[in-house]
Amino acid sequence: LSALYVCNCGMTCQGRGPYYFNEAQMQFAINDTLNALEYALGSSQTHWGSLRAKMGHPEPFSLKYLEIGNENSGPEYEACFNRIREAVLERYPQIIIVSNTRSETIKTDIVDDHYYNMPEFFAENIDIYDDYSRKNPNIFVGEFAVNQTYEGQLQYVNLLYCRDCVGLISVAHQAILRSNSRTSREFGVGYSHSCRKR
Repeated sequence: LSALYVCNCGMTCQGRGPYYFNEAQMQFAINDTLNALEYALGSSQTHWGSLRAKMGHPEPFSLKYLEIGNENSGPEYEACFNRIREAVLERYPQIIIVSNTRSETIKTDIVDDHYYNMPEFFAENIDIYDDYSRKNPNIFVGEFAVNQTYEGQLQYVNLLYCRDCVGLISVAHQAILRSNSRTSREFGVGYSHSCRKR
């Protein structure tokens, strides 16, 4: 198994009221990401790698992917994405980069798509990736769930990743919502589904 690390991209999730970092905060976010990667991937002779070794894991972790941000888009995101990507690949060129959006102004290996909708959406969009060019970045369906209807309808989300998207969808992560009957609060439980390449 290979791990994916999601770093702060210099802003909050824009769908929940965006907050954008100033320059000092942005530089802190870049350094924080590099420190986290050094902790995971650096030798035991590095500052953060030595801390990992002291905590009982002398060998680097199997960290393969870095996602920059979560549910972000637009010119602000793209500018921050490019800064972080450049800094990371300068030190860790083997890292596979995952973005939140498709754009001509960014270069990414994988795009993270999220889908939350009614069962009908998943049934009607079963062919959503049929015409997607295999020359474009691969797909990581990072979150998907039926969250706008009855709990018993959840099986419909399985339609999305059961299609023949081998070689395109790298990983799918099902964010099933469950309800606490005492508080009526919902919480997410995730299930990952890996798609093997031919």
